[in-house]
Amino acid sequence: MKETPLLFKAEMVKALLAGMKTQTRRIIKPQPTGWKQCQNFFEPYYWAWCVKNDQDWSQERKCPYGWIGDHIWVKETWQPHPEAGSKDDDIFIPSNAIVYAADLSAEDFKLSRPWKSSMFMPRVASRIMLEIIDIRVQCVQKISESDAIAEGLQIDNEGYYFVDTRAPQDRHYGKSAKKVYSVLWDEINFGRGYGWDFNPWVWVIEFKLMEKI
Repeated sequence: MKETPLLFKAEMVKALLAGMKTQTRRIIKPQPTGWKQCQNFFEPYYWAWCVKNDQDWSQERKCPYGWIGDHIWVKETWQPHPEAGSKDDDIFIPSNAIVYAADLSAEDFKLSRPWKSSMFMPRVASRIMLEIIDIRVQCVQKISESDAIAEGLQIDNEGYYFVDTRAPQDRHYGKSAKKVYSVLWDEINFGRGYGWDFNPWVWVIEFKLMEKI
């Protein structure tokens, strides 16, 4: 069993804590081309990519986020509590001396400065642990309605899907969970060259919430 850190946006952290987000999709890098998927049954920690170009050949890739039974600790935007005094990143910080951006309203978030990037969150500051229960691969557009909901979407009384953001005016509503998820996907990945229309291959990681502080 190993532990791997993974970054989540504030609205996704809220969905994790509420038990609504049980899947995440991460881009496979580099992207395979002209290939089909088959699992390596001799070593389930790997996937075999069977590529067909001028010749048939295969290449094994290891999922960088672990395998079934492994753990993921969540990295999110944070800062030491103002009343906890000045703390250096390499000094132990008790969990009750941390403020998490996902817990604040839009107004409180703007008033609270400075925030520390999730990229630089130390393990000791993390409050959420996830256990991987399944890993598979697919093109992102192959996501089903139910899997799109498992990415952290909610549904209102009129049957519209959305992600719970700090500011309601920033929410994306739609009758299709897949369509709403495609908008969220582009917000994160379009500028990286892996937008929804590009239809990249992704690791699909399914998990359960183990603990939260």
